[in-house]
Amino acid sequence: MELNEDMAQVWIEPFNSRELEVLRLLSDGLSNREIAKRLYLAIDTIKWYNKQIFIKLGVNNRTQAAKRAAELKLLEAEQIYLAQGKERVVAGNLPAQISSYVGRKKEIGEIKDLLRKNRLVTLTGAGGSGKTRLALQVAEELQGSYPDGIWLVELANIHEASLVIPTIANALNVTSNTDAALGEVLKRNLSRKHLLLLIDNLEHLLDSAPLTSELLAAAPQISVLGTSRERLHVYGEQEYPVQPLNLPDSNSSWTSEGLKKVEAIALFIKRAKAVNPNLTLDEEALQHLARICVRLDGLPLAIELCAPMVKVFPLREIAERIENNLDSIPEGPRDLPIRQQKLMRTLQWSLDLLKENEKRLFERLAIFSGGGTLDAVESICGYRNSGNIGNILAALVNKNLVLAQERRDGEIYFTMLETIRQFNQERLKVKGELDLFSKLHAEYYTRLVERANDEFSTYKHKYWFLRLKVEQDNIRSAVNWALGASDSNLGLRLVTGLSIYWNYYGFSREAIRWHEKALEKSENAEPVIRATAQKSLGSLYTLVNEFERGRSLLNQALQTFRELHDERNEAWTLIYLGFGHIDQSEELQNGIELVNQGFDIFNKLNDLGGMAHALNILGEMYRVQGNLKRAKKCYQECVELTLESGELLREAIQYTNLGMMAYEEKEYLLAEQDIKKGLSILLELDAGYGLSYHIASLAGPSLALGKPLRAARILGASAGGMDSLETVYQLADKSELDHLSKDTLEALDNEAFMEAFQEGQRMSLQEAVAYALSDSNETE
Repeated sequence: MELNEDMAQVWIEPFNSRELEVLRLLSDGLSNREIAKRLYLAIDTIKWYNKQIFIKLGVNNRTQAAKRAAELKLLEAEQIYLAQGKERVVAGNLPAQISSYVGRKKEIGEIKDLLRKNRLVTLTGAGGSGKTRLALQVAEELQGSYPDGIWLVELANIHEASLVIPTIANALNVTSNTDAALGEVLKRNLSRKHLLLLIDNLEHLLDSAPLTSELLAAAPQISVLGTSRERLHVYGEQEYPVQPLNLPDSNSSWTSEGLKKVEAIALFIKRAKAVNPNLTLDEEALQHLARICVRLDGLPLAIELCAPMVKVFPLREIAERIENNLDSIPEGPRDLPIRQQKLMRTLQWSLDLLKENEKRLFERLAIFSGGGTLDAVESICGYRNSGNIGNILAALVNKNLVLAQERRDGEIYFTMLETIRQFNQERLKVKGELDLFSKLHAEYYTRLVERANDEFSTYKHKYWFLRLKVEQDNIRSAVNWALGASDSNLGLRLVTGLSIYWNYYGFSREAIRWHEKALEKSENAEPVIRATAQKSLGSLYTLVNEFERGRSLLNQALQTFRELHDERNEAWTLIYLGFGHIDQSEELQNGIELVNQGFDIFNKLNDLGGMAHALNILGEMYRVQGNLKRAKKCYQECVELTLESGELLREAIQYTNLGMMAYEEKEYLLAEQDIKKGLSILLELDAGYGLSYHIASLAGPSLALGKPLRAARILGASAGGMDSLETVYQLADKSELDHLSKDTLEALDNEAFMEAFQEGQRMSLQEAVAYALSDSNETE
């Protein structure tokens, strides 16, 4: 299909940064497999991007795409853009929108103005009125206006008010490693932040609305932009009713150009052109189009659903069909607003026009919480469904029934608005298929987390951290279903598959709760699976300094693994059990011997990740024992192994450990250099727990280099971060940090120390890391 030059300039959809990246590599002649490897993405994901690129450029193949890109100078513009450093790295978690936004300029300006004057703005309106997409567009245009970012919190997938706090905390990477109320931890964390929370779909959890006021009261520099079908009725709320898009006034005469500028019609045209670039719009066609938009009440979602029909029907026939067919579809529940009933009829009408395999896939997508990747959709929803799932999915996206969004892990996630998801979930229930696809969903995510667990100690470390972070809603849904099902093996496999992820990133308390619940139902589980859960929970207990409970479980697991001759699991259990003796000075040497036994097994199995973990633990134990020479040797050997395996986080930890060793050897500049190297890697991984913990290591070199105020601020910043997580330093570090705090206090008077310490406490994590990594040559 050739695309007219003028048409391309007018109607070409904008390219996001990932599409330009794929287009550049495609133009360089790389194959799909080579591009996937270069970008650490699935081949199916690259194929998806190719399709979107072809559609936007109006071409059929790679050669035409490269030629067209050159004609439009797309890649030249990209290189200039990147060369000038204009690509901003901003905090937050807003997903990249695949489709462009149309209209609402007046509303966007008004909402931005309201946010400048009010700290709580709620967009209200019926389902399908475009609240979510409008809020996302406002947030997108405000990127960079909030120093600590804009954070999207999606409540559509939770149905209990008690889960609102954990969902907000998860979105903000806030965790708690103790039994303290997570709400209090969240408030303390936000108290030092200047950010915008975009909380979507509050209407089904209105009982939790007072929490919004509590967060605003505890954190004077945060603002909240919420979406709900009704206002929250809390103090300080500014409601903004979201109306349907503007429609042509039937009492006025409109020119063709005038009609094209009406928002509802402009949206229809934009979406219609995306599937049929050759669509012609003479005066008669525009009159039919106006009839369609009026019949749909200007509801954005209804228009999005209807516009792709231009690929099948002429505008006249679409107008006639919706005038007849929408009235013939039974109305929805009587308690729904009129517009919502009309939307449901539009949705049912769109569904009736789908092929059978499209209908089945469309309904089954409701099983995802927060959307799924192409691989997940194929694995779960492809069950007994004919046709190519990727092609069917692309058809649903083109019909605007399904949304495609690129998330932080670089993968495309296919999801749907909550209104549509609820519609489809109900259809799965009626068909008796909800439990079947819940099981397939849980089995898929069990395999996913087990694969992640196996590859956490490899070069895929960063990918899996981001992937599991993005998949939190699906994982939570899978765990809840699995632990409520009769298959105890599945629930145990899920929680143990997540143990290393939870360990690394400070989610130990959440992990402990899931493990305890899973083990309560483990009587009929396979011995190896039950023992793996005991090993996992035992290691978690040692991380939160509950050593006796940890040792008990680890000893039980060790006995089972030895009976089963499972050497790899035996090795992991031995190193965790050895570490579990770190609180017993009289048993410390026995613990070291246990870790060495585990290391020998890993060495025999050529398990680099296991060997590195064992060396890290040995370094900590030798340090507690006072044998700093042996500790340093273990840390150095651990770095060498992690450089070979690609396990970034463990590499980062070793640099901070070696920095502390250099500090003990009075090599203060080297110590500062090594610790900053470790912190830079932790920053790359967005490892909030690791940053809060290890930033304290810089206080020693700062003090020794004659900068006690800087040392006090760094200690305060670390303490503030650890307080927000409600966690404690491990035994190997606590005594050294206590001693360092005492030395810093002695170098300053009490008032100066407390003032600097509190300055550090008030820093956000981003501010603290920037301060720690900055040039330390300030005058004091």
